[in-house]
Amino acid sequence: MDAANSRSVILCLVMFIFTSCGSGSVAEVSLENNVQIESDSTIENLPEPAPTLAATDPIINSIKEDLIKVSDSGNGEASRPEIANRSAGKEPTLASSSPPVSASMDEAKPTLDAKEMIISIQTGSIARYKIGEQLARLPTPITAVGETTGITGKVFLDSLGNISDSDISTINVNVESLRSDKNKRDNWVQRNGGIGSEITIQLTKVTGHPWPLPESGKLDVVIDGNMTISGITNPTQWNGILTIEESSLTGLISTEITWGQFSLSKPKLPFIISVDDEIVLELDVLADIQK
Repeated sequence: MDAANSRSVILCLVMFIFTSCGSGSVAEVSLENNVQIESDSTIENLPEPAPTLAATDPIINSIKEDLIKVSDSGNGEASRPEIANRSAGKEPTLASSSPPVSASMDEAKPTLDAKEMIISIQTGSIARYKIGEQLARLPTPITAVGETTGITGKVFLDSLGNISDSDISTINVNVESLRSDKNKRDNWVQRNGGIGSEITIQLTKVTGHPWPLPESGKLDVVIDGNMTISGITNPTQWNGILTIEESSLTGLISTEITWGQFSLSKPKLPFIISVDDEIVLELDVLADIQK
């Protein structure tokens, strides 16, 4: 709606209110660019009417004041949002009288004290293997388990919680100290299995953990690393749940490999009929966290 039409609507509304409330006739109004009352001298000579409802009603007076402001502005546009609302028969609202809230306001971001961290494997940690076997003396398969406490290593996390690029994160397992429930099996693994004397895991990625680490709670983690057995290196992925309690980290992570993946030889012993192709490796971790 243009400015001229807006003025027409406002004036018609005022005339209607004046007529309804018994205010008498209204002088002829011109709808030129500037609203003018045609005979100032005639108005001056008119006898002053007795006070009426329209003359004393505060709403009517308010509309009249707004009409005068519209006329004085020269462009016919209300200078306040309240005027536009009254002309439409509405009271001012919070939305019309308050400035809009900027939609581009930056979201609040918590400040986190994230620092580099070193996780050191401690005494009490265990590395183990699990292999399915069918023994000659038993009707059902068993799971052969070999363990060693000869496990050391450090994991370096940067300020973003990722494996650090500036330090090498490795876990070393002394396989010469692996022991199971059968000495003959252990001797085969160490002398003929091609496993060597040490297994090394160089960690490359860790995911699934919140950062910064919480003071306590469980961490469902996935750890990627390159594992080397007897000079052969292959990527491995370890999964598990770790529990953090202040500066202590405990839990179990595991992965699965095959004999052929690292050119390992299956045990060939009289009491073993068959051996599964898959080998489960586990790290039962006890570690300290240093910030």
